[in-house]
Amino acid sequence: MLNLLAAAAAMWTLAMPQMVPPGMAGHPPPERALSPIAEKRLPQFLTSGDNDLIVIRLKKAGASRPDIVQVCLVNRSRSGARKALDNHRTKQPRYAADNNQTNCGNIHPTRHTLYFWKTKSGGRLKPVLKQKLDLSGYAGFSVRFEWLDD
Repeated sequence: MLNLLAAAAAMWTLAMPQMVPPGMAGHPPPERALSPIAEKRLPQFLTSGDNDLIVIRLKKAGASRPDIVQVCLVNRSRSGARKALDNHRTKQPRYAADNNQTNCGNIHPTRHTLYFWKTKSGGRLKPVLKQKLDLSGYAGFSVRFEWLDD
């Protein structure tokens, strides 16, 4: 039931971006992309079946080169669990962040399937969310995935 409410809140938020969904009052609003085209392609929120909530923020500055996309994982969750992100489902994700840390990397501005991981019982990172995103309009952007709740 909670997953359905989270999904409904995320869909409602996409339809009404000027509104703040329930439970998000304490979090800053997502930054607006500089390009209206880019703004329409990426969702503002991602949710998983594990009750994870990830906010996507865009910045024009921040990428090390104008022909790549900088992706950053920001771990703001209160659980203390390690979070990770990669565009490959490998044994160990490349971009991992402990609590209140950020880890960034550069990827090509194409379509990607991004995998989001978190520490599960036993202390091992396991994938909890798979999301297809088209980053082809984001060369020179920094795309920040802020993991707020889990």
